[in-house]
Amino acid sequence: MAISGLHLSVVGMWVFVCVFWLLRQSCPPFGRSHLLIAAFISAIAVMFYAYLAGFSISTQRALIMLLLVMGLGLFKRFHRLGSGYCMRCFLCC
Repeated sequence: MAISGLHLSVVGMWVFVCVFWLLRQSCPPFGRSHLLIAAFISAIAVMFYAYLAGFSISTQRALIMLLLVMGLGLFKRFHRLGSGYCMRCFLCC
């Protein structure tokens, strides 16, 4: 079974949206706390899914990029596409 980056991103986004929606329905937001909690739970779910997939090389690459994009989005650091590829190459090597 081949797990691609699309599979990881679908699982991550699905978990993020569900957790964020549940948090918004259950309690009032305090700043960015709902985003941080939803992203943290989503990151754990994606890592667990990658573990279930066997951590193949393509899964590791997709996991690193997905966590990198989530982290940069949370810290409001958006970079150009080329610098994201350079950062991925640095982290993977």
